[in-house]
Amino acid sequence: MPKPEHAPIELEEGWRFLQEHGLGPVEACLDSQKDSRSVHKPAEWMKLYTTVYLMCTQKVPAGFKTQLYEKVGEAMNQFLMRKTLPALRLQHDQFMLKELVRRWENHKNLVKWVTRVFGYLDRFKFKPDDNILELEKLGYKCFKDKVFDQMKGDIRNATLAMIRRERDGEKADISLLKSIVEIFVDMGMGQHVVYNDELENALLMETSAFYVKESARWAEEDTFPEFMKKAERCIADESRRSLAYLDDQTEGKLMQVCEHEILVAHQIRMLEKESSGLVVLLDNDMRDDLARLFRLYSRKNVNGLPRVAQIIRKYIEQQGVKIVEEHRNWIESEESVDPAVKATSGSESSRPDLLKSLLELHDRFDELGEVCFQRDPHFQRAMKEAFEFFVNQDMGKNSTAELFANHCDSLLNSTGIGSKMSDQEVDDSIEKFVKLFSYLQEKDVFQEFARKQLAKRLLLDRSHSDDAERSLIEKLKVSCGHHFVSKLNGMIQDMALSKEHQSRFKDWVCKESGAEGDDSSIPGVMIDGVDCTVRVLTTGYWPTYKDNNLRLPDELQRCVLLFREFYGTKTSQRILRWVHSLSKGIVETTAYVANEKIPTLELVVSVHQMCTLMLFNDCDKITFAQVRENLGIEDEETIRQCILSLVSKRFPLLLRSGKGKEFAPDEVLSLNTGFRPNKWRIMIPIPMAKISEEEKESAHQSVVEDRRHAIEAAIVRVMKKEKELEHQRLIAEVSRLLIPFFNPEPRYIKNRIEDLITREYMERDSDDQSRYRYVV
Repeated sequence: MPKPEHAPIELEEGWRFLQEHGLGPVEACLDSQKDSRSVHKPAEWMKLYTTVYLMCTQKVPAGFKTQLYEKVGEAMNQFLMRKTLPALRLQHDQFMLKELVRRWENHKNLVKWVTRVFGYLDRFKFKPDDNILELEKLGYKCFKDKVFDQMKGDIRNATLAMIRRERDGEKADISLLKSIVEIFVDMGMGQHVVYNDELENALLMETSAFYVKESARWAEEDTFPEFMKKAERCIADESRRSLAYLDDQTEGKLMQVCEHEILVAHQIRMLEKESSGLVVLLDNDMRDDLARLFRLYSRKNVNGLPRVAQIIRKYIEQQGVKIVEEHRNWIESEESVDPAVKATSGSESSRPDLLKSLLELHDRFDELGEVCFQRDPHFQRAMKEAFEFFVNQDMGKNSTAELFANHCDSLLNSTGIGSKMSDQEVDDSIEKFVKLFSYLQEKDVFQEFARKQLAKRLLLDRSHSDDAERSLIEKLKVSCGHHFVSKLNGMIQDMALSKEHQSRFKDWVCKESGAEGDDSSIPGVMIDGVDCTVRVLTTGYWPTYKDNNLRLPDELQRCVLLFREFYGTKTSQRILRWVHSLSKGIVETTAYVANEKIPTLELVVSVHQMCTLMLFNDCDKITFAQVRENLGIEDEETIRQCILSLVSKRFPLLLRSGKGKEFAPDEVLSLNTGFRPNKWRIMIPIPMAKISEEEKESAHQSVVEDRRHAIEAAIVRVMKKEKELEHQRLIAEVSRLLIPFFNPEPRYIKNRIEDLITREYMERDSDDQSRYRYVV
């Protein structure tokens, strides 16, 4: 019993009271598994705390804070050595772990009680070199030193054994495992050193050994899809295991071990497995397995996507090269066949559709990239490099850019594949086409051919849809920039302006002729019985066409003169140059009466064909030389193609005295009045509707000239910015600017540099000939 208030308390006397009325009852309660909170009443709590307070603050005989601190630690150590440690040594495996958890909970309650009763000790500031811990940490240290350190080997082994059984599929006490892991963490007293050294490292080593053995067996026995399913399941189990009872910091390390031993160690072997590897998955379009492959090999610790992308790139290249070689082989076989045999064999029907096959290949992998690989940059880069490899290979007779332009024309032409599609299908096809087009290097060649074909579609009224034309231009603009489509846009704008010109011309003719109005049902302007429509084109936008000085009949010449007069009233600064090669018209004739049901026949023809037919208004027969003289055309090839289209087997409007594709000057042409039409309107094939070999040559020459200007402009742009530059760097910068449109060869750039030096746009450094300076 302590002495009256403020009376000095001797150390032994005070400690005896604290032990008998405080620590002793609490230890007995904890050992009997009772609630320690019911041991002391409030008054007893107050007496115990007051005793500690007085023993720490009294000056006579002395303050006993240090001695009390030591005795508290000694008391906890004795209790652990006397009760806790022997109890644990009597148990084994899981039972020992359960006892450990119970004893640790008891000890934490004891520490909690000590910190409340002896809390005044924590308020004293001991000297820094005394190495004094707070009471809570002191209690934890006592447990670690006297219990945990003595049993840690057995605890670790028992814990790992439980995890091993749980990993093998046995039911485990998850809450017990979680409690044991928390004890390992608590023993670090705020740090993870004990947990890392005593449990985590051993767990990681055992996990590694387990999956080394298991994954080796899977790799040997299972197919790649089965291997991935097991790998995914095990990785998910380990992740669940980490979240369920391991410390937060362990999950990443455990995943790294699992992923390395399961995926990384067998990566090359499984990806290249002959009977079920990645190539087999691609061959059979096994999308679920491909998606699983991406989920597994895209994990941070695996970093397997570069290898996966490499295999996919090689696979796509092989598929693409196969398509290209099939096309080239067909071209070579056609070139070796006699033209006469080719005409009767129908070999054109067996022609492989290169663009269709390439688009299907691209659609397939574009969809795989979205569905299975989530547009991963590794996959996108592999796909881009693969398509660039074979799309830009030599395609034989026509370049890839020409084939792309031809496919595009077929989509938008009213007689092509697009005419059989809905507007939405055409738009979707354009979208897919532009994606494939992005891999093309010679975009400027495509641009030139696409411009020529667009001109023919617009001027010959063969465009499938104005909206589709604009859609293509807009998508090309997004892909290549505004400059790339500026001429195409200008052509579309010219067609819209031409409608305005036509409307004004119609009003002007009505005004000049004194007519009281116009007939809105007639699209053109009626001039002496001729329905005339004129389109005014801007020279810079449209392809260049040569003048053939066609001599028009008086009826058509009257239309030309009237429009020239009208246009002169609007502007005197512009000169009209008439291009008849892409003009067309409709001729109404009663010359072909073999079919009584069709007394009047409408012929949709080119202006050249129209002028040729109108020669027979004044005669029944005429020679080839006379046709040439009357039309006033010096180019014999143009007349030949025109007459061949009028004497064809399908539409024999004229008869000829000779045979073959050549015409003698004295060969006689006559009107075939026995021609029996089966429709009231016939569209005669127009020779200029397709791009001729001469136009192809012209297009390539135009591209060469445009490239020369583009290279020079790029050189000047770079030098103007840098002022002074070394040769190799200038080559690299110019190539970087031009690569979106074409791939310039260094020797061409060098030639343009020399030319610019000659023209004094730049100069060489006098001290270093490989260095250039911009001349202002």
